[in-house]
Amino acid sequence: TDVSNEIGMIAVQGPSAEETLQKITETDLSTIGRFNIAKIVTSGFEIFAARTGYTGEDGFELYII
Repeated sequence: TDVSNEIGMIAVQGPSAEETLQKITETDLSTIGRFNIAKIVTSGFEIFAARTGYTGEDGFELYII
């Protein structure tokens, strides 16, 4: 089933990615290892945060379902 119209993704990449995202969630982002994914809560919504760093820098992709 194609669910692409129901999912959004925002990438936050670069050396300040963790520090920047940490401001909008109480989840300790330092516990998410590279190439791992975790549910985090921001603004009352559960989203998935994947830590991949595909740009060569540390970074996260936030999946809104």
